[in-house]
Amino acid sequence: MEDGTPPQTLGRKCGNCGKESWLALVAEHEGKYSNGEGFRAGLYVCGGCGKPSLATYSYYVDQFSGPMWILSGFVPAPHALPWEDLPDGVREEHCESWNCFHGGQNKAAMLMARTALQHTCRALGAKKGKLAAEIADLEQQGKITPDLRGLADEVRLLGNDVAHPPEDIAVVDPGEAEELLAFLDDFLNTTLVLPEKTRQRIAARKARKEGK
Repeated sequence: MEDGTPPQTLGRKCGNCGKESWLALVAEHEGKYSNGEGFRAGLYVCGGCGKPSLATYSYYVDQFSGPMWILSGFVPAPHALPWEDLPDGVREEHCESWNCFHGGQNKAAMLMARTALQHTCRALGAKKGKLAAEIADLEQQGKITPDLRGLADEVRLLGNDVAHPPEDIAVVDPGEAEELLAFLDDFLNTTLVLPEKTRQRIAARKARKEGK
């Protein structure tokens, strides 16, 4: 989108049918907000269900790349499904972070991902404190590996960039937000989801044996 034009197709989850699909651009409109900031809107049709969605793009000038258009909104926004194997609290925050991302609210998505990470650390038994210390404590306890600590630190650091931004940060690239959420998913899957599924499988096998 460096040339200021929206993409002809979007590969993402459709807000109408809820399925991953290619959406094709059928109409577009360019204008400015009351504050002078440029925007462009594109009407896309889902290749699966055939229903329309509206995407909006914000405009800014990058000092290195020049004019840039960043996806800022998508209507209707797709909805994330709750990850049922996650504990209460973490489940809601994880779902909210993805819902923010699907709605084009990238900064909010990154902040919620950081919150979900901290509550995950505490669910795993980390000593309460600053997030960096909690992550380090989990590694010291042997509850996470150095690789998992690296994943957690990436979520923490990217979230920190949004929570405490330097003056020159104006927007968050959707790809960066999605990468952060993918790191969070990997961390949650390894530390909470897979162990819980294992416990359930062991309990079910034990129950079958006792029933014989």
